[in-house]
Amino acid sequence: MKTLGQLISKYRETYNLSLREFAKLCDVSHSYIDKLEKGVDPYSKKKVEPTLDTIEKIAQAMNMSLEHILYKIGKIDTHKKERFEKAESLKDELKEMIIRRGIVNNEDEIDAKLLDLIEHSIKTYAKNTDNVKKEDN
Repeated sequence: MKTLGQLISKYRETYNLSLREFAKLCDVSHSYIDKLEKGVDPYSKKKVEPTLDTIEKIAQAMNMSLEHILYKIGKIDTHKKERFEKAESLKDELKEMIIRRGIVNNEDEIDAKLLDLIEHSIKTYAKNTDNVKKEDN
C-alpha cells in the first residue's frame, strides 16, 4: 500500500511532470502537492490530510477513479463494497422470491420484521464469510 504522496511522485516521475505542471492538472497549489509528496507540512510538522475533494481532483488528473485511488492508499476495502453490493442484490432477489412463491402479493406486504430478518441473515453470512477468509490466510 502506498501513500497518496508516493502515488503522486511516481505519477509525476512516469509522465515527467514538474510540481507546477501536476498541480495545474489538479487545480491544487504546487506547494500543497509538495506537502502531499513529503507527507508532512514543513512548518507545522503535522501530517497532511487532504480533503476528499482534493483527492478526487488528484484522481482525475491521474486518470483514476476516486474509488481506485482510495483503494490504492488503503482508505477503502473494495472487497467489503463488493460484499455489500452482493448483499443488496440478494435482498432484492429474496423479496422477488417471496412474492413469486405467493407468500405475499406485492412488496408492500413484506413487513419490516421480515426485512429485518433478511438483512440480519445477510449480515451474518457476510461475517461468516469474513471469518472463513481470515482463517484461510
